[in-house]
Amino acid sequence: MIRAHHNAILGLLTGIPNLVLYDGIVPNLPVLPYAVLWASAPLRYADRMCGNQINARELFSTTAVGSTADQVGWVQEKLHAALLGAPVTVAGRSCERIQHVESAATDIDYDVDPPVLTAVDSWLFVSVPA
Repeated sequence: MIRAHHNAILGLLTGIPNLVLYDGIVPNLPVLPYAVLWASAPLRYADRMCGNQINARELFSTTAVGSTADQVGWVQEKLHAALLGAPVTVAGRSCERIQHVESAATDIDYDVDPPVLTAVDSWLFVSVPA
């Protein structure tokens, strides 16, 4: 289920026209602007205390990266258009539409040369057995 959820999100993001997307790993010389998908294993839970933990809350993040605030905003617009309220398809699962749960203010990343601007958004969807 972990890879299926990840691949479903990745499928929504790949194919966005003119958007460079990296899946967690960014090369040493990336093309600006770009987006990064940060996925994790879903939080498993049960509807009842005595039930099996078969439901899942998938929390993931996207980072918009650019050399200017305008580039970061352009990337965020593309990500929001693709993800906000999007239906998620995972075989054998019934998934809620994606919710936007948090945004961080645009920040400067001085760990790279030259420095870049970044903005992180967090997203959530719930998945239960179909």
